[in-house]
Amino acid sequence: MSFQVSLRNIALGLGAGDIATLYSLGRTVGNWLSISTGDQEFLSLLNEDEGNLLRRRVAIVDKINFRNKWCTKLVLLQNGRPKQMSGPAIEDVLEDLTSFTICMICIVAVLDSFASSLVVQETMRQLLNQLLDNETLEDLLVSQLAVRIRSWRSAAAVREIHKKCFETKEKLERQGKVVTGLMPISEAVEVAKFL
Repeated sequence: MSFQVSLRNIALGLGAGDIATLYSLGRTVGNWLSISTGDQEFLSLLNEDEGNLLRRRVAIVDKINFRNKWCTKLVLLQNGRPKQMSGPAIEDVLEDLTSFTICMICIVAVLDSFASSLVVQETMRQLLNQLLDNETLEDLLVSQLAVRIRSWRSAAAVREIHKKCFETKEKLERQGKVVTGLMPISEAVEVAKFL
């Protein structure tokens, strides 16, 4: 993250110290502010390229549409209350994301609507193991996965993707199109195969 972007954040009510703290915490525990850097480091540790993991020949996500829909406002907690911010400065804060990061944000947001955190973690472990297809990377993957999931979850939350997923799930439950409750861990392998 460049210092220039940090200066723009001051207009949002976040000081340079706030940004530095958020970014440092994000690198340690995972959050929306450090998501791109964290995913780049994650793929680098795994010695993988996003193109190898996202194997479809056609673009799996439309990055422009994603940016237009999910990167125009930001919702943060301020003194325990949600604060919504929008405008050109938000677009600078919410940096461009890779297709890999967008996919992971969306997958985690949807899984969070239908499964407990433990099941989400197991499903993502299964999914990434299948994509990597390299048993020697299992320990490295497991050591990094919790932080990456927190980052993807945080990025979904500040963009209100989580909110939309939960609203959609509730609507589908009311219509009787999905079963109420959470997905059992025994389904993690099948969901990962589907994904």
